[in-house]
Amino acid sequence: TGKDLHHDIFFFLILILVFVSRMLVRTLWHFNEQTNPIAQRIIHGTTIEIIQTIFLLIDRWFGSCLLGFGFLLN
Repeated sequence: TGKDLHHDIFFFLILILVFVSRMLVRTLWHFNEQTNPIAQRIIHGTTIEIIQTIFLLIDRWFGSCLLGFGFLLN
């Protein structure tokens, strides 16, 4: 029913809110000079970023193909 859908959507919105809030607090903690004078070094892996980008491009392309050609499956 519609009420269950709203509860499910709200549940996922709360999960996203908690996750984003946690990331914000961690970012503020690690980049605050008074509470953490020696910042941790964060290393960004180029390889994993390239793999992630390729995966996302393939995922978006495949999803758009399914949406664009979904009428052919009926």
